[in-house]
Amino acid sequence: MAKGYIILKHQVFGEITDEEVLAYLPKESGIPVYKIFNIKRDIISMEKVHLLDNVEFRIYQKNIVDNEIKPYITENPDHKVLYFGKATIPLALHLGYCFGSWKDVEVYLFHREQMTWDWRNDDDKSELPVSTNFVSETFNAPIDVIYKVEATYLMQDGDMQEVVDGASKIISLSLEEPGKDVFRSQEQLKAFAHQFSLGLDSIANYLPDTDKIHLFPTVPVGLAFLMGTKINPLLSKPIVTYQFDANKTPKNEQVLILQETPQTEANMTDEDIKLINEIKADFKAELENKIAPFAQNKAQEKERQTEKFSWVRQLLPAGDYSEMEKGFWKAMPDLAQTIIKTSTLSLNTDKADDGFHISEDDEWQINDRFIFNIMNRLERDKAKILRALRLFVFHEGLHIHQNLTNATANNIGRFPRVLEEADYVADVWAMLHEFAYSQSYYSQETKNEKAFFRQLIDVATKTMWAFDDLDPNTDEMQVRRVNRYLIWYWNYIQIDDRSCSSLNDIVNILANKPIIEIRGLDIRAQAQRTIFRLTGFKVEELEIGYFQLDGRILRASNAGGFQLNELVKGYRERDGEKILKQLKALYQLNR
Repeated sequence: MAKGYIILKHQVFGEITDEEVLAYLPKESGIPVYKIFNIKRDIISMEKVHLLDNVEFRIYQKNIVDNEIKPYITENPDHKVLYFGKATIPLALHLGYCFGSWKDVEVYLFHREQMTWDWRNDDDKSELPVSTNFVSETFNAPIDVIYKVEATYLMQDGDMQEVVDGASKIISLSLEEPGKDVFRSQEQLKAFAHQFSLGLDSIANYLPDTDKIHLFPTVPVGLAFLMGTKINPLLSKPIVTYQFDANKTPKNEQVLILQETPQTEANMTDEDIKLINEIKADFKAELENKIAPFAQNKAQEKERQTEKFSWVRQLLPAGDYSEMEKGFWKAMPDLAQTIIKTSTLSLNTDKADDGFHISEDDEWQINDRFIFNIMNRLERDKAKILRALRLFVFHEGLHIHQNLTNATANNIGRFPRVLEEADYVADVWAMLHEFAYSQSYYSQETKNEKAFFRQLIDVATKTMWAFDDLDPNTDEMQVRRVNRYLIWYWNYIQIDDRSCSSLNDIVNILANKPIIEIRGLDIRAQAQRTIFRLTGFKVEELEIGYFQLDGRILRASNAGGFQLNELVKGYRERDGEKILKQLKALYQLNR
């Protein structure tokens, strides 16, 4: 008999109480030693499974396995492991994959008709008959494989092929008589999981150049966990999992690749922390002794003027900035109307969990990790880092004027078009103020205006990437974030064009936000945000749409040096240079 029990409660669709699971421990000599691990975030209904953040849950449960469950098992090798699951099949597979095959597990299935875990008949030692269609011939070339595993009900090949582009091999494992509650013993579950592993072995042996295995199982949750433990991380190719919903079209949606490890945060060394502290001290001095007084001086200049100028004419040298005096640009405030004139910087960061925080007293806190990410993006160039922080303060300072504050920012991402416009206005406003500020304090750098604005956009986009670097999920990105990079790299290209020759030209380019977007990526909703999936797309369906200033619509797919799959790869790898390179090719093709 086991000396103790390790109980895993995997809760997504419903609570699992301690009383439920403890009822299945032997009690011949009293309640045995046990340890319960709760793997639970928010409980959701099955109807709302599309709102489940699978990537965040994957990170969460992997951390529990690595940091809590495995160390406890190592300390208690004679304890028996019991699994109880009310989870999605992809998350159960992933948890089993993280757990591994080095420890035997008993899995309990929840009988949803009788609402009980008491389903077993341990006297039944028979194996349930299965039929298999595994690989038996060698094929040495890249290939994608669909692996369908049918225990509760049968699937249509067309439903799977609808979401898997170019899969050229289908293998299968099926119970001869599928059904919801056909498994009656641990032996039957383990025998089926073993058969599943043989299917993976056949792929490894006969299709060594497989790119991905697309797994479609109709199995009980506990069996999915057991199957996950049979996946050898050293032999198996990436396994793509899908969430099934009979009411959607297509019925299957890709949610997780089991073997993918989310990007981990780089450790900050003592040297990094020293540089961060130097940057914060330098920026505190600049914000309080130069930037805030610069804003105050602009207010005094305006008071002395007999003729009232627009904010842009007050800010920049004499010129024709008529494009920047139309529409909502007219309502933009003078610098002195913002909190920047009274801003200070705290060296404390206790409230800056989301990157930064602004108090009601106009005191800023900027997170060390955010500064660290900017440092890495800007190759530790202190002058560029300080410029990035100035742009950041100008940008966020305008957001406060736009009524985007700590109090109003909650769930603002649910208004992607509103936020896209607000961000663009704030970006442009910040850049023009950084130019005017630099003319006062770094005048040599502003003499070549095109070069200055190219560098500004480079610094600004790398600061945007620094924000995205705070998110470990590289498989997805909010649609508005994708658009923001398209917009700013397109502006960079327009300013870089030889036809742009003056500050007037630059300002007029910035006054007209590019209307450009990509289609062909799967879109999903997450907490009322629209998100692009950067994997699993069909290259032939990718296309760029651009509304030109002359009123014509440009549509472009792969042509010449323009490769949209490489552009998407740039997003997935968070490599702005790849995105810029592809947009330059598109710009040159359509000049």
